[in-house]
This record gives sequence, structure tokens and C-alpha cells, in this order.
Amino acid sequence: MEAAAALTEDGFTERSPFELGRSLLNEVHFPDPASVLPAVSAATPVVHGTKDTFVPVESSRHYLKAFGCPAELMELEGDEHGCAVHEGPQYLHPQTQAWQAAFIDRVVSFLKV
Repeated sequence: MEAAAALTEDGFTERSPFELGRSLLNEVHFPDPASVLPAVSAATPVVHGTKDTFVPVESSRHYLKAFGCPAELMELEGDEHGCAVHEGPQYLHPQTQAWQAAFIDRVVSFLKV
């Protein structure tokens, strides 16, 4: 079934690992990073997986320069969306734990500066 038909019939469209309902799909069109990010005044770490299938890493690369403050992009090589291997929903997969440790270490280091 095509996505539009599934949304009408079921109220959501499938998108692993969760369903995208009408309210989320409606909201996704409102944020305008180019107009919001210049107002950010606190130094900001941005963490993005290079294999993210929900939000392409190119989005973070593109908007990084739009921040009105120092911002730094950390790319987690091979990570998808959410710092987790999809086959390990319990967050116990060694790769998931490595990505999460790298993420936490980078954010802590960033906040110490």
C-alpha cells in the first residue's frame, strides 16, 4: 500500500523503527532551520549518524554554518537515527554502546570548554 493510502486508511505510515502519524507529519513542515538557528546563542554540539535514514547527515552539514554561535558537528560513522543498531532494540549491541559512549564523551567534553 502506498504511504498516502496507508495514512488515510490506518492513520499512520510505516517507517521503521516507528510509525509516523499524521500529527508528526504535519509538524515536520513547520521548523525553518535557516530562520531559527541564527538565534541560538549557546555553543552547540550537533551529533549525527552518517547512515541516518530519517534525517540525512547532509542536513546537519548544511545548517551547521547557520548557528548564531559556535557549533560543532560530530558524525558517528555508520550510525543510523538514535545511536542504536536497529537489530538490537535493547541497546545492548556493542556497536550501539560504542556510539553512545562516543556521543556522551563528546558532549561532556564540549560542555567543559
